[in-house]
Amino acid sequence: MPTKTEKLLKQLIAIPSVNPDGDPGTEHTGEKVIAQFLAEYLKALGAKVKLTNVEKDRPNLFARFPVKGKVKQRILFAPHSDTVSVAGMTISPFKPTVKGGKIYGRGASDTKGPMAAMLTALAEVTATPEYQNGETEFTFAAFMGEETGCIGATAFAQTKEAKRYDLAIIGEPTSFKMVHAHKGCIWAKVTIPGRAAHASIADPAQNANLKMGRVLRAIENDFLPWLENFPHPVLGLTTASPNILSGGSKANISPQQTELTIDIRTTPKLPVSKLEKILKQILNQTGTGAKLSMPIAGTAMHTDPEHPLLQKIKPATRGFDTAPWFCDAAKLAEIGVPAIALGPGSIKQAHTKDEWIEVSDLNDGHQRFVKVMHRLLD
Repeated sequence: MPTKTEKLLKQLIAIPSVNPDGDPGTEHTGEKVIAQFLAEYLKALGAKVKLTNVEKDRPNLFARFPVKGKVKQRILFAPHSDTVSVAGMTISPFKPTVKGGKIYGRGASDTKGPMAAMLTALAEVTATPEYQNGETEFTFAAFMGEETGCIGATAFAQTKEAKRYDLAIIGEPTSFKMVHAHKGCIWAKVTIPGRAAHASIADPAQNANLKMGRVLRAIENDFLPWLENFPHPVLGLTTASPNILSGGSKANISPQQTELTIDIRTTPKLPVSKLEKILKQILNQTGTGAKLSMPIAGTAMHTDPEHPLLQKIKPATRGFDTAPWFCDAAKLAEIGVPAIALGPGSIKQAHTKDEWIEVSDLNDGHQRFVKVMHRLLD
């Protein structure tokens, strides 16, 4: 017979909550419907629920489980409510299917599986006298927009409420290892101005493609070696890779403009502000008129694994780990809240065309979250 966690996961998968950015592969996008479902589920458990719109019809959800006494410790449990696109999937994304000991569907692994395990654990633990008469208060949050830059977590981190938490546990498929460190990601765009002209009379000094050549040499000879001066003891070096180059419209027209996109994977050792300053200086020295924009997609994170609360819950987990991806945890860590990513399932199943989670991993995740919560109450 299916467990409560299995049943809940199937309900969550059946609610489309696809991030609308890019090509979602469906017209059923946004986090409003799943937030409403979670609100009713959590109210029935006795939580005080609040929905806060970050963008139109795209809310963050918060559900606080009050205790009777004075609160001395606050813990945040927070998966994200959006999923990636369903374009190109080989299974029905919103019709959960159980086959071969696996539950299939978009979000099964990332991150509705961890969410379901977390929620059923909260339902079990917060109903106990140990919790209700204690001094530790749990809050569940479902952040919108994680898949395109951690929008919901960023908005929450800018509030006074965010800094009140003693620990943030972000629901992600980590094989129930505590991901305490990961790199950030920036897609820096360099724009070079040129002058459009007939190719037969064009001025090479105004050719944006030729000027971009000087920029590429500067990145290779100056910027990349400079990054080697800031090794992080856990995450290694900040890296940069120029990956997209676009310039020109026709073979007989000199280019009006050329653009370069650089993928930069950051660590906490090198502040983004300092990185941006040096890159601008290097670009200015090329004399190309280069313009730089650096929207931050994901922030780097390193939470000390020796933190007392992490050591306290460690026996209920599979230990510590680092990750090549980024998540909402970094937004809380950035403002001083100890934060980790934790949950059942593997990142290897996330974003795939036939996304799934092992039923045994899902139920083990529920049991482990229960143990984590009890250790936090002790």
